[in-house]
Amino acid sequence: MSSSLAARIVLALVVAVGFYALALGAAAGLLFLVYAQVAIWDVFNIRLSIAAIVGAAIILWSILPRPDRFEPPGPALTAARHPDLFAEIERVSTDVRQPMPHDVYLIPDVNAFVTTRGGFIGIGSKRVMGIGLALMASLTITQLRAARRQKSARRKTYPASQARRARSSRPFRAGAAGSRSVPLRFNAPIAVHP
Repeated sequence: MSSSLAARIVLALVVAVGFYALALGAAAGLLFLVYAQVAIWDVFNIRLSIAAIVGAAIILWSILPRPDRFEPPGPALTAARHPDLFAEIERVSTDVRQPMPHDVYLIPDVNAFVTTRGGFIGIGSKRVMGIGLALMASLTITQLRAARRQKSARRKTYPASQARRARSSRPFRAGAAGSRSVPLRFNAPIAVHP
């Protein structure tokens, strides 16, 4: 691991811990204000107490991590119905040393994405890929590989020695020597189920 990456990891941890420490400190300060009114100052202001308690509750509720609920962006594509597509996705995943997406969805946009969704604070999350229908109809296999590499490579930090290889996988380099420039065909029609 490079020293730059280690420094960024430490900085991210310091910022995260600092954020939670600041939020917990603010909530504790507001609750101490209610306690101090009675125990120290022998005065009780009901409006101040309610405002402090509500403020502390809002801060504490706001910093609680919440589970990531994922709603599929379109119909799911399966390896059984589209083995050529999944073979390409697996090939590209292996090439860029990224895990294979758990789910692949067909989306109505002219776009493609790879992300991690679900779980709680990153635990139990899974990789999800979305491929636009217009892209599927217009891209060749070579272009699909390049788009998948580019989407996967964005999620990976390369050491300086591998940066050139990462840049060489930019999208839409169709027509390279030895590439198959034929449109991608599905083995089965795409069925949209409600």
